Amino acid sequence: MKGKQKRGQAATEFLASYGWAILIIALVLAALVWLGVFSTSQAVPERCTFQAGLECSDVRITTMAISQVTLANRMTNTMYACLIICTNDLQLAQETGAIAAPPECASPSQATIAILQPGQKQTIAISPPSECLNYFGGELTTPNTPYKSGDAYSGSIVVFYSTAADAGSGGQARMTAGDVYVKVVG
Repeated sequence: MKGKQKRGQAATEFLASYGWAILIIALVLAALVWLGVFSTSQAVPERCTFQAGLECSDVRITTMAISQVTLANRMTNTMYACLIICTNDLQLAQETGAIAAPPECASPSQATIAILQPGQKQTIAISPPSECLNYFGGELTTPNTPYKSGDAYSGSIVVFYSTAADAGSGGQARMTAGDVYVKVVG
């Protein structure tokens, strides 16, 4: 009988000592998860990058559309921006014709929403906000922007613009696209 009691006592002491340690580790892990330490959306910094010639920052995407972006003209020509839109699938948006150069953007005109001199940086409030085109599973979603406040938006910003040299040329607007990763705001 004494041998069984010693084994029972050893098992109880083992569970008591290691049980508390496992419980404390579980509580610490639960607290870290609750605080968002393991959340990947908080680990990736917001960013907006264009090819050479244009810089962007301070992108604001609401649950419905893109409403603000700060652009810096690093080109040698004055830039006349006429349309700024966003999409989460640039290639599909171009293939389906959802993104196309508006004819009024072909030369500096009344359609200009911002004029950026070389080296100038300007925050452009897009009014009315330009709807973001969102594709999921290869289809344009309806409603078009199924994001909630706090969600991460990963996609492209497309800027249609012209330069002074384009005036009267009868050509198409120029287009440049940049990658963006930001949190959606309400």
